[in-house]
Amino acid sequence: MKKSFIIIALVAALGGGVMLTTVNAEDSAKPVATSGVEQSVATLDVPGMTCVTCPFTVKKAISALDGVSNVEASFDTMTATVTYDKNKVSVEDFIKATTDVGYASTLHQCESETKAC
Repeated sequence: MKKSFIIIALVAALGGGVMLTTVNAEDSAKPVATSGVEQSVATLDVPGMTCVTCPFTVKKAISALDGVSNVEASFDTMTATVTYDKNKVSVEDFIKATTDVGYASTLHQCESETKAC
């Protein structure tokens, strides 16, 4: 009986260690803001989103582009707001990415440190 208890305790301890390692690995995979990079923010109108899962597709398409640091897509407002490095990617790239996955979009608003998107 003692032997079984020790084995169970050992397995539980090792399993907990693996679980803690997994959580830490997930935390380190989160995007980190880079200093010194001029970030622009563009908001796109995406009127073709017809259900609450559509924003996930829009977000995935735009997030795949190099230079994009954050995407927030909303079914309620039918918009996607993108934070990006304008030296690597453009608003036209976002429009193409959303159109390629079935959601035509247009520029709604643009903000950047130099006022040019």
